[in-house]
Parts: sequence; C-alpha cells; structure tokens
Amino acid sequence: MRQGKLFEHEDLFERLCSKEELLKGFKAVKKNKGAPGIDGVTIRNFTADVDKEIEQLMEELRSWNYEPKPVRRVIIPKPNGKGDPHASETALSKRQ
Repeated sequence: MRQGKLFEHEDLFERLCSKEELLKGFKAVKKNKGAPGIDGVTIRNFTADVDKEIEQLMEELRSWNYEPKPVRRVIIPKPNGKGDPHASETALSKRQ
C-alpha cells in the first residue's frame, strides 16, 4: 500500500466514482434498453434528471452512504418453454 492511501485500490475507486465513468455506465444501460427496476424508474425518467442523479450518486459513493435497492426478479422466456431467472436492478444500482 502506498503512503497516503486509505486502501490499496483507492485510485480505482476514485475513477469509478467519477462523473465520466458513471455516465459511461448509464449510457451502457440505456443502450441495452434496461427495464425499470423495483423502484419503477424508467430510462426516460432517469434521463430527465441524469446530471442530478449522477451528482447524487457520486456524493453517496464518496461518503460511503450508498445503499443499493433490492432487485426485481423476472423470468425471461426461452424457446424451449423454460424460463431464465434474471434480477432487474434499479436505474441507480445499474450505474455502478
């Protein structure tokens, strides 16, 4: 561990908490046409306040106050008639 660092991967954590990286994550979710999570927030709703949401997330992450929401369990139908379980996160959780 280097002098002055709180933990070994502090540089990585700071990078992941940057506005640029969080916006990249959001754009990936948007491109994937992510469905609403348990909170019901759609990509369209999130996009309306994206700057405010990203700033809030940055603050929560840096102050160690971020708490992810529960996931919504969905079954994705398969051609063989069976379903594939999938957990749908909230828009806020997806940005991570």
